Amino acid sequence: MEGPPACLPLLQRALAEAGEGTALSAEVHRDTGFALGVSTEAFTDAPVQQFLAAFATAVRLGDEGLMSQMLAFQAVAEFVTGHGVRRDLTERSLAAHRRAGRIPMELRPRVVVSHVLRCSDDLAGARALLAGEYSEAIEQGAETDLPFLVLHLVELETWAGNYGLAEEYAGHGYRVAQAAGAVTPMACMHAARALIRAYRGPFAAARAEADSAIDAGLRSGVYYPAFLGSQALGLVELASGNPSGAHAILSMVTRATVGREMVDPGWFALRPIPDDIESLIRLGDLAAAEPLLASLEERARRLDRASALAAAGRCRALLASAHGDQDAAARALRQAFAAHERLEMPFQLARTHLAAGDVARRARRKIAAREHVASAQALFTRLGAAPWAERAAADLARLGGTRAGSLALTQAERQVAGLVAAGHTNREVAAELYMGLRTVEAHLSAVYRKLGIRSRSELARAWAQYPATGG
Repeated sequence: MEGPPACLPLLQRALAEAGEGTALSAEVHRDTGFALGVSTEAFTDAPVQQFLAAFATAVRLGDEGLMSQMLAFQAVAEFVTGHGVRRDLTERSLAAHRRAGRIPMELRPRVVVSHVLRCSDDLAGARALLAGEYSEAIEQGAETDLPFLVLHLVELETWAGNYGLAEEYAGHGYRVAQAAGAVTPMACMHAARALIRAYRGPFAAARAEADSAIDAGLRSGVYYPAFLGSQALGLVELASGNPSGAHAILSMVTRATVGREMVDPGWFALRPIPDDIESLIRLGDLAAAEPLLASLEERARRLDRASALAAAGRCRALLASAHGDQDAAARALRQAFAAHERLEMPFQLARTHLAAGDVARRARRKIAAREHVASAQALFTRLGAAPWAERAAADLARLGGTRAGSLALTQAERQVAGLVAAGHTNREVAAELYMGLRTVEAHLSAVYRKLGIRSRSELARAWAQYPATGG
């Protein structure tokens, strides 16, 4: 065993030798808290007490750099345990982050605070902090720590649907990890590559990278790469129509996280739970899915966590539909799509459309089912999530009665979309095409639905690719 768990006996000895109240003791408390946290993927009482001890000593000594670090870790602990984003802590931490000096990447205030922002669905805020650390590391030639940082950048950009950028980060991190030749950096990069492949394929590569991430993560004692590898593997099995295999993997993550004082459903370690719930529903084990889903819904609502509300709504729709309650399923889908309006996670939106297609099919609403699945296919295609687009195409084919792709834009819709994408207002489009304003609005609404987009800016980005792929 190497990595943080192996360090704990040494840290305990160092604390005894350093003596309480010294600068060295504060650093030892900090490192002990971090080692406990990354070894269990939890911010329970033991690591929190270590961080508080380090902070108290830093305050007494007036060490602003160490205080900045501890404020960031305290913000994480507050978030994980259900107290939301403590802006007072994050802002104080970031204000003094440069006084923290050259410390390991995983301890830097901007990196630690970025976890809180990303898990609260503030992807832009998290991106600014992580990209800042990345740029500085490149400028200063300090690439040793990059794999840990790159892992989080890859995860963030994958959530945001920026797969090309995620691939660039992963490629750079992988080269650095190979040069370092250590187990932990390679575990991080296998996890990063597994995650990208679980979204954009090929699935065979995702499975291979996930297996490597799990193996290296367990050997190093840094469990986050193993956790991400398991999450990627579960997602691949779910997408491949193997809910039994998905549950076998994801249930281990669920069991490891439930009851561990982790409350906020946006936190990294709790994000696979909706996929485990979906696997249980697709297996027909509705009784086992219900308590997991009820807990997720309660915490998502209490903390108003949009990503969790969207995932919970998707799962509730599938569960209600399986029970035959189509009205409840429809209500849950409306809530899920409303939550998606607050997110920049297009892949998850596409998954909700896919689930909505399943719900509509069960309710014998074939036109609605086709529209939802076609929206999912368009979104997956635009993102470059090839195996997921193929799954949507297969669902369309099974729905029958129309050829997949028959929801391509009509000539009038294409004309409206082209002008709007070029920056014209609805009134200008109406004048140009000799249409009524309401007709333009109706065509534009159909374009949004068929392409799986929600705004004029998204249309402008998607339109450059649509004529080549949309027919």
